[in-house]
Amino acid sequence: MNYVTTVLCELQQSLAHMIAGGVFERHPDLRLILLEADVGWIPHFIYRMDHFRPLGKRFKRSAMEIFQNNIYSTVQFEQSNLKWLTEYLGAEHFMWSTDYPHFDCPFPHSRKFVNDLFESFSPETAAMILEGVPSRLFGFDPARLPEPQLGPPA
Repeated sequence: MNYVTTVLCELQQSLAHMIAGGVFERHPDLRLILLEADVGWIPHFIYRMDHFRPLGKRFKRSAMEIFQNNIYSTVQFEQSNLKWLTEYLGAEHFMWSTDYPHFDCPFPHSRKFVNDLFESFSPETAAMILEGVPSRLFGFDPARLPEPQLGPPA
């Protein structure tokens, strides 16, 4: 339970130090990907950082600007939060992820899970989150990937 209740605090604290400490000012091309932290906290974090922005001397750009230019996040289960955030920040900041083979993943029902998760999204937005963002950030061509195997691994 300690991990469940503190992981976001630790991530937010580290991220706040990076933003307020000017890391993204000194490295404007830095791309940070937040993993396994969900996304529902992001709007409140941006609000708080921007509210207290006058206190940071090296904090030239707003937290919103930094998120729009430098920060990406994975999402696993949060349909309603993700839907809203794609409109707030843009779908080009999010990637769906899974924790296979951990207990906290929908395998072996991943395809149905993804279809259900993205049923309220436009096909373009779903494609951006499922394929576009990861292929762009990690530099691979999805068309060159092998055909996925269906069913459990042999």
